[in-house]
Amino acid sequence: MMVEQWNFSCSFEQHYEACSPNYCTYSYTTHTYDLLGIIIQMISMIGGLTVALRLITPQIVRIILRLISPQVNTKPEVPMKIYDRIKILIRKVAILMYTTLVNLNTFPIRVFGSNTHRAISKKLGKITTRFYIILLIIGLNIFILYNIVNPQTLTKAFMKPSLTTYKSLVIKHGNTLQCPCSSITSVYDAFINIEPIFHPICLSPFASDEWRINVTKDLVPDLSIYTAADYRRFLSSHLQFLTGLCQLSIQSVNNSINQFLSSFFITAQLVPSITFDQIIYSLINQSKMNAPLMFSRFLFLLRTTNHGNAIVSAYETNFKYVAAPWYDSYSDQLAITQAITYDDGCSCALYSNCTTQAGFVQGNSSEIFQITGLKMGCTSSESFLSSTLECFYDLSCINLIQSYTSIFDEHDIANASEPLSITDSRFLMNTTIMDLINDLFVDQWSTTINYSAYFDQCSPTFCSYTYVQQFNSLYTVTVSLGFYGGLSFILKWICPKIIYYLFKLNQFRKKRTNTIQSTNSLEMNTTENVNITIISKDTQVTDVNSKTMITISPPSIFSFSKLLCIIIVGILITIMIVMIIIPFVYLNQHKKNEAIQTILSTTLKNTTINTDVSITTISTSTISTSQLIFETIRINGSQFCYSDSRSSFIAVGDFNSDNCADIVHYTCDRENINVVLNYNDGSFQVSYIFSFDDGNHPYMIIVDDFDGDGRLDFAFTNNGLYKIGILLGDGTGNFGELKTFLNENPGQSFSFISNDFNNDGHVDIVTTYYSDDQIVLLVGVGDGTFFIESSFYNNFCSRPTSFATGDFNNDNQMDLAVTSSANYLCILLNTGNEQFDLSMMVPTETFNFAWSIITADFNNDNHLDISMVNYLDNNIAVMFGNNDGTFGTQMIYKTGILGSSRYLITGDFDNDGQLDLVINNYVGRSINILFGSQNGTFLNQITFTVGGVPLSIAKGDFNNDKKLDLVVTFQRQAFLSILLNTCNFGRREFVMEEKTHLPIE
Repeated sequence: MMVEQWNFSCSFEQHYEACSPNYCTYSYTTHTYDLLGIIIQMISMIGGLTVALRLITPQIVRIILRLISPQVNTKPEVPMKIYDRIKILIRKVAILMYTTLVNLNTFPIRVFGSNTHRAISKKLGKITTRFYIILLIIGLNIFILYNIVNPQTLTKAFMKPSLTTYKSLVIKHGNTLQCPCSSITSVYDAFINIEPIFHPICLSPFASDEWRINVTKDLVPDLSIYTAADYRRFLSSHLQFLTGLCQLSIQSVNNSINQFLSSFFITAQLVPSITFDQIIYSLINQSKMNAPLMFSRFLFLLRTTNHGNAIVSAYETNFKYVAAPWYDSYSDQLAITQAITYDDGCSCALYSNCTTQAGFVQGNSSEIFQITGLKMGCTSSESFLSSTLECFYDLSCINLIQSYTSIFDEHDIANASEPLSITDSRFLMNTTIMDLINDLFVDQWSTTINYSAYFDQCSPTFCSYTYVQQFNSLYTVTVSLGFYGGLSFILKWICPKIIYYLFKLNQFRKKRTNTIQSTNSLEMNTTENVNITIISKDTQVTDVNSKTMITISPPSIFSFSKLLCIIIVGILITIMIVMIIIPFVYLNQHKKNEAIQTILSTTLKNTTINTDVSITTISTSTISTSQLIFETIRINGSQFCYSDSRSSFIAVGDFNSDNCADIVHYTCDRENINVVLNYNDGSFQVSYIFSFDDGNHPYMIIVDDFDGDGRLDFAFTNNGLYKIGILLGDGTGNFGELKTFLNENPGQSFSFISNDFNNDGHVDIVTTYYSDDQIVLLVGVGDGTFFIESSFYNNFCSRPTSFATGDFNNDNQMDLAVTSSANYLCILLNTGNEQFDLSMMVPTETFNFAWSIITADFNNDNHLDISMVNYLDNNIAVMFGNNDGTFGTQMIYKTGILGSSRYLITGDFDNDGQLDLVINNYVGRSINILFGSQNGTFLNQITFTVGGVPLSIAKGDFNNDKKLDLVVTFQRQAFLSILLNTCNFGRREFVMEEKTHLPIE
């Protein structure tokens, strides 16, 4: 390869950005509890054990005493009624509780000190006991409430699980299951087997040297003896080229497979089987796409070198030598060549792929017997690349070749090689050799993935999953007992001190209050010749003979017992409120902790063109979680078109400036475009009619303000003379004269879209020609006229079918998303100079002919996403945008067995703030709605039968009730239906109610 050395560089920063880890963890060895934790655990354990023994020990002693004590015969008593027994029991319990609470004292006298009077110590003990009980009840309630409300996250591990155990765990626990691999690297060859199945031509005798030699053995060695129009000049080289191409293709495919199977699959965690299959198939598809690249580059280098150097063919098929008019045989002259031209005046001097139909020349006559599919041209290689294999599927064509190239009798013709069968290959007979080379002659890939072998390679030592446990009664009781023991231990130590200090503080306050001061407001009564009696709380009475008796009444002191009663009442009220709030808090917490299934996906990116081939399939189901109710209004009129179901016959806009959604639609039997005005009272009336006198009908209708006057206009594509027609509205429901564009370009304009693509404030149009893969940008002037600014051939996304537009890479330029009937989605980024560059090309073979495409932000990340509807495979694809011009994994949503959905629109139909998807089910005669969620997934699907074949759909608020409605046209029906959304959004189901309205014409 003439490589002197390889210079490489690696960047850990780029690797880190590409990895983009969500979190990092590390492990270390430490004690389970520190010193404080050990102390707390010991206190809780001792307290809990004490409580348990206090409860259990008396019962055990009582049982033992009952067993060992002698039985005493008592006279049978007259049984009382149950009501009386319960009444007496309640009275006894109440008396017992009252006397117990009044006289309960769990604190000994010594805790208040030896200098405290015995009676005072007993009184303080009772108060302390009540205070202790109150604090204990409050603490236990708070702790139990916390354990009930606060969910507990638990982890459960399984050591060395088997594959069966792992699969059951995946089904039950989903993404919370973690299984670290003991070996993070595995060779793909250990669990993947890939067998390529090549085109039958490479496996047939036609690609062998033996068949080539037998067929060409009777040809004259000097092939120039045959005329230039005789295929015998090319046959030998074509067969030899075919053999070489098959051999090189097989070798390239095997090398690519071996290279892939010898590489490593690196993963730290065991990947579930569904995700594993998605990742592996994504990698295999990428390897399949990369396999032809090396061979194609090598072939391109040879072709370019041969043509660029103008190498003259020995068969004189590209250049021929001619003598100059001044030719002198006695002087040296240059060798002058003249290029040969083929069909359509194609010159070999300018193009290497000039060809003409191959044929055999009969003797000296001018009669030529053409050979189906084979070509002759400038060089043998180029002409063979433009040829097809149709001749090898036809026995008569094979016999024709053998009859003109070898001498053999009728017996040899009978034993000629068997032709190829069209049923043995996915390729058509008219597929060119170049197209086969682009697939390396691989008809299909047989891939076998052995997940059990991958499981053995990963060999997880354990699996664990986490789950949230809302309430565990046994755990709560056990922990509460421990907490009670620790709390009671602390409260028994601290409560006496608090009460004792409060008692001392109260005594000190009393002494200060009983001191007589001049400033005190005391009530004094003076009486002659009586005793002076001073009554204090210490019960000391002093009698003094005096001429005056003074009675001093101290100020009233707020009773401490009353304060304690108020505190107890407040605590009880608080506990009642808390107990009422508990159920609501618990239910709310339970709702927040519901598990949400996460769809895993894998996105693979190339350096130049990002190709996302991983697919997640989601089957939607009909679940009645809320209801949508539609009321149907039928507007009778002309028959709508059914001859071409691709046509978009309907659009919605406010054409008469009355803030009501009007309708523009196409009728097939009268070749008209009608504008139907909405009067917001349940009635509709045709205001404007445009007729097609030339018999051509539109393919699409779009609504926009093309002349910048603030009034809506509409444009349509036409498969006949006009290509694109624009009618400018005047704001009253009427329109001006028809303006047409692209009249000089023949071809079918299949799809078009409007937006401001050059940021000049005027609406532009992008359209495509389905027949020649051309995309055209019409730049708007601002007055309703357009001029062609640029056009380019869309070779990478041939035969485009639909457009969507949006700013996909956040550069304030409107980009394009294009679907094609060649099963590709292409993302074209606006370069800012009225050109578009390919950013991403995604194969969409999974959903086989994507028909309609829309853009919106489905997952609420402020990035535009894409959704496409499949015409044949009955599904919808959703791809989330990365805001850099690329998109993530395709998520496939099945729409049912009956499908053929052609149109897709989006809107919030259930007013939940999330975008929904609506499709027309062509075969099922229904409208399907998929309801969106906050994370961009669509969980529920509801089918609404409309009583006909829905041809096209559009959305709008037709009765100004802030709810999106639908308008539907039908195949072979002379009416359209407006589905009014009358849902109350408390439930979701479809109820079709017929409402009679006068027909309109």
